[in-house]
Amino acid sequence: MKQDPQNRISSETLFSPQKISAFFPIGFNFYSAGKVELLKHSATLKDIAHCNFITGIRVIGEESGYFLVGVMDSKIGINEESMYQELANILAGKFVNLVSEQTTAHLTIEPPESIRSLVKEKSLMMEFLKKSEENKALVEPYLFRSTSKNIKLFAAFIPSSTKLKAEN
Repeated sequence: MKQDPQNRISSETLFSPQKISAFFPIGFNFYSAGKVELLKHSATLKDIAHCNFITGIRVIGEESGYFLVGVMDSKIGINEESMYQELANILAGKFVNLVSEQTTAHLTIEPPESIRSLVKEKSLMMEFLKKSEENKALVEPYLFRSTSKNIKLFAAFIPSSTKLKAEN
């Protein structure tokens, strides 16, 4: 059910770290492969920096930025990469839908890409992730309960107002 536009949050105050966390989905079934569940403990961008597979999705609209999903899985082949990119795409889509339903902001997402395929931005993004001292509300931990194993995931939204450029 959509909220009355007069009761919606203004996009000017939307993207504080405290409010961003409200837009991460609680969980969902991931086709017949398993279930994704939001965990209750905190996480940071450094958790994503330590993941062995990261998917980046550009968010565009009234507030642009990056939606990142890091995966802690020791065995990632081509099939798993595709699956994790689709999982990241669904998480980002649910995030953007929640933002649109609960605020005045209109956002869309671009197709997911492995961070390593974003060659131009990879080093800047990884440097940013490793050095970040951000508020933990920007990152949410998830557990993917697949039919064969449990995988830790970390999802983050980084607004474009966050500097992604390396400091000189």
